[in-house]
Amino acid sequence: MNIQSLLKRIDENKALIDKRRPLTPEEIKNLVLINRGYQIVSIPLILRRDYIVAIEAARSAKDPAGERFAGFIAECEIEAQKDFCRMHHIKLPKKDDIAI
Repeated sequence: MNIQSLLKRIDENKALIDKRRPLTPEEIKNLVLINRGYQIVSIPLILRRDYIVAIEAARSAKDPAGERFAGFIAECEIEAQKDFCRMHHIKLPKKDDIAI
């Protein structure tokens, strides 16, 4: 699924989980992430404005490929994975220990 189809899905927002309420854009985003094997991403309030700006840029001609939005979500996904590792006491490698 590319960024444009994800944004179209968020814009339509007509899908229902249980016929009681429509999915929110955040729920759709997390369903797509889970479907692709990633963790759920929670956008911290301090980054909410950056999230909205990235979505608006992807919807406009400023960033038609959605690179800014994809990069923002990727950064949030990395932080979610780091949080998971910290929560389960999994030691993360240091940058110097990673071979490129």
